[in-house]
Amino acid sequence: MNQEPDELDRTLHALWGQLGGGMSPAAQMLAWSDWAVHFATQPGRATRAAIDGPLATRRLATRRASTSSGAELAGAAPSIRCAGARRPAHSRRSMAPMNTLRSILVHLDGTARAETRLRFAHRLAQAHGSALTGFFAVTPPVLPALALPGGLPAMPMRGPVDPDHRARALATFEGCLRDSAVRSDWQELLGEPVVENFVRRALTADLMVLGQRDPFDASGFDVPGDFVEAALLGSGKPALIVPYAGEPPAQVQTVLVAWRSTREAANALATAAPVLRRAKQLHLVCAPEDSPDDTASGMAAVRSYLRMHGVERVQEHGSLEARHPGKALLSLAGEVGADLIVLGCYGHSRARELVVGGVTRTVLEAATLPVWMAH
Repeated sequence: MNQEPDELDRTLHALWGQLGGGMSPAAQMLAWSDWAVHFATQPGRATRAAIDGPLATRRLATRRASTSSGAELAGAAPSIRCAGARRPAHSRRSMAPMNTLRSILVHLDGTARAETRLRFAHRLAQAHGSALTGFFAVTPPVLPALALPGGLPAMPMRGPVDPDHRARALATFEGCLRDSAVRSDWQELLGEPVVENFVRRALTADLMVLGQRDPFDASGFDVPGDFVEAALLGSGKPALIVPYAGEPPAQVQTVLVAWRSTREAANALATAAPVLRRAKQLHLVCAPEDSPDDTASGMAAVRSYLRMHGVERVQEHGSLEARHPGKALLSLAGEVGADLIVLGCYGHSRARELVVGGVTRTVLEAATLPVWMAH
């Protein structure tokens, strides 16, 4: 049976709609009860709201009146600040730009190349006004396993850190920074876990300076074989890897940027911006995975990005050879006389690079010049 709504009900609903702004009575009752409980459990805030509420209402009414009379500029939105609200941090103080090198963390060990690595990091800290921390971190040697009573299997044990390695690293640090104006700090790790503790310290540094592993230097065998890769992947921070052979340049004047449309390459480019701005020559090459259209658009995007960061002139070299891109990159670096290579690391998975090879693995093993990497 069809029933027409009662005239009184329709009139009541229409009146309630005008008074409640279209909100149902049930919803309004739930909202009021929620606020009532909220204020009942926070009497201090309720008192402040009771005091500030009329003042805020008066300011809002005054502003609306001035807006309607044309006192405010056209298009300017009214600014209302609620009780207890805080101004944004950027309005209270100016923030320093984040793409700067304020802190450099250099890894030290007992090898002779630690001094080369430290002096290179020191020159970089001088150029950028950075604080420099030398972090001595090595793995304690494994002692010969002794048989346990009762037929239990022998348990290998860790011995103390080689005191000669520590003494050599400390003497190198003190000798390099004795008369330097660079803010410096010595820190050391005397035990396990080496990689995890170094990564934890690197989280609050702008740049890590690490050493390429020398497979022929036994004095460096107390550093884990995958230390560089683990530090890069674990910390997410950029690293400047110094080769184990040759002498790094006194100044980074020519830089080769290897670009690929990946997060890793973008992170490397962004973090290296302070160094790129100081370089006299900048060369750009693209990964072979990109199509010709992607290569052209990628290079245009990188040029635009570098221009915004004060780098105007860039020499482009197209794409790397697809068959051996890692070797092609190192060969190109030699041809242009690069002092530094900038690239993202492990754009492919680390497992894939270990099996089939890749640019990251080739560069880490065979580079003879410093490499700026980021993951």
